[in-house]
Amino acid sequence: MIIPMIRIAKILAIPTTTFLFGLSGAEGGDDVDTELASVSAAWVKAFNAGDKAAGESLYTEDAMFFIPNQPAVKGRSAIGDTFVPNRAAENKLTLKDKESTVSGDIAFKWGKYEMHLPDGSLLDKGRYLEFLKKTDGKWLLHRDIYSSSLPAVPADMASTMEAINTFIEVWCDGDYDKLDAVVAENFQRISPMESSDAEGLDGIKQVMETLRTAYPDARVVADKVDAYTGGAVVHWTFSGTNTGPGDQPPTGQAVKLQGLTTIAMEDGKIAEEYVRFDVLSWMEQLGYTLQAP
Repeated sequence: MIIPMIRIAKILAIPTTTFLFGLSGAEGGDDVDTELASVSAAWVKAFNAGDKAAGESLYTEDAMFFIPNQPAVKGRSAIGDTFVPNRAAENKLTLKDKESTVSGDIAFKWGKYEMHLPDGSLLDKGRYLEFLKKTDGKWLLHRDIYSSSLPAVPADMASTMEAINTFIEVWCDGDYDKLDAVVAENFQRISPMESSDAEGLDGIKQVMETLRTAYPDARVVADKVDAYTGGAVVHWTFSGTNTGPGDQPPTGQAVKLQGLTTIAMEDGKIAEEYVRFDVLSWMEQLGYTLQAP
């Protein structure tokens, strides 16, 4: 065990002798354990809220964050960028601290984590390992390592999930340039409403812009994504308030609608999108009534 400990000591830039002889069996006491637990609580709160500023404040300037199946994130600012509003909206991550050990201004802590979808089903679980430094009287994360216990996602499914996540983000933030990397030039969209059909990259950008103009607070949430080789089925929820211009004058009504989309991938990009939702429910929520001819 000496070689891994020496490597860890080098990462943390602390004397090897201190790590080998000072850390072993040196518990921090109830006060320190409480402080370390508060770091975990603050981290969970910031992550679930997508609070970039709060997330950054928990790390040292030269910290590193290791996320399962992704490149290491280096530096406080870059780590803060990972604390974005959760892509699956109300997904929730929980931590359970298992053990902490302290030597001077260095602390080691590990535990278990779980990520759940809004319906309570398990999305991911595993273990985390943290090294903290006490800086200006405050415990800060210096190396933050998460290791999933679930099987790795196949490469083609990983690219599918990345494309879908980006696609959903654009529905919410209107940054249409992001679509260039994830939507194929020959893209085709078929939906229950002819006005929201689309062909090509420019076509889907126009559909998104039209909807976001009519619903400036538009939000799309992926409730469940079933990815498979060559595509995925996405169960989603749309919400927004019709305060902007569209095919009809704005009604000022808020709508919430669930639907299902089948996606076909081509060379790592979204090539086809078949959308299904209840058009009548949408119209009724806007205040329209169905009249017999």
